[in-house]
Amino acid sequence: YFNLGLLLYENGKYKKAIENFLFTIDLDNSHSQAFLYIAMSYENLELTDDAIKYFLKSLQFSEDNIEIIFKIANYYVKKNDYKNAIFYLDKCLVLNPQRFECLYLSGWVYAKIRQYNKALEYYHKAQKIRQTPEAYHGIAGIYKDLRSLDLALENYEKCLIINPNYLPALNNIASIKNLKNSKV
Repeated sequence: YFNLGLLLYENGKYKKAIENFLFTIDLDNSHSQAFLYIAMSYENLELTDDAIKYFLKSLQFSEDNIEIIFKIANYYVKKNDYKNAIFYLDKCLVLNPQRFECLYLSGWVYAKIRQYNKALEYYHKAQKIRQTPEAYHGIAGIYKDLRSLDLALENYEKCLIINPNYLPALNNIASIKNLKNSKV
């Protein structure tokens, strides 16, 4: 049943795949791969709550699987459930404190809940690993919210050093310059 589920999964027949994976679990409730493939099938069907449920069940068999933990954190971000997102991002960072994606997303989440000091801390840690326009954009957005327009402008310009066509930075630079000119 598991192999039939895999074949169906690989052919994009996710609902039928789920049926076979569930039957596999009925026969062997310790079949970790069946739980994982159910989760991924629900993920492909864009059924977030079901995907989370089965990723969590899959995690019971492999508590240190950073990929699954990060997926769960991402789903909680998509649901705007930042408390749970932070919980799973923290778990990721315990397993790998240098994982760029976890640091960046932690910065993004803390910015969303307006804990700007924590957000900046995570963005800066992420930037030490890999400099991206997205992280500079996040930092600049915080400074813009705090009305530190010069620091915001400086970070938006850093986005353009990495990617001269980074449209979000171009738009914000224009917005800030417009704002500063109207104050004169």
